[in-house]
Amino acid sequence: MTGLLSGCTSAEQVKKDRQAQTQRIQATRYRQLCVAAIERYRVADGRSGQDLSPLNDQGCSSPLLAPFGAVQERAATVQDSRISIDPERLSDYTVRITGLDGQAYVYRDDGKRAAALQEAAESLPLDEPVDAGGGQRPEAE
Repeated sequence: MTGLLSGCTSAEQVKKDRQAQTQRIQATRYRQLCVAAIERYRVADGRSGQDLSPLNDQGCSSPLLAPFGAVQERAATVQDSRISIDPERLSDYTVRITGLDGQAYVYRDDGKRAAALQEAAESLPLDEPVDAGGGQRPEAE
């Protein structure tokens, strides 16, 4: 009888594990769709791509993003979503998704700053070390 109970317990655990995995996948996919919609919004209708402030504190299912992706259709796959725009750099944003599993799934876009750092790093010779800030690191002595 004990073997039968442990079989049920492990079947329940497998079901819970699959459900948790599905929730993680759904939250990650929702985050990807939200970021894609924000990027489409950024370049739409002749926007300069710099000022995303109308999206600040909006959810990913905001009517502002409706024309730019299928985010609204998947809103039920997450608990909450929030877009935060950096007030000092209006092209920088963070998307925070709270999945049905209660976990936070965060994406941070650093806008042009990150692109400039990447470009600077790519222009350096390969034998020169680069720190995370995009500048040269002092050589170890």
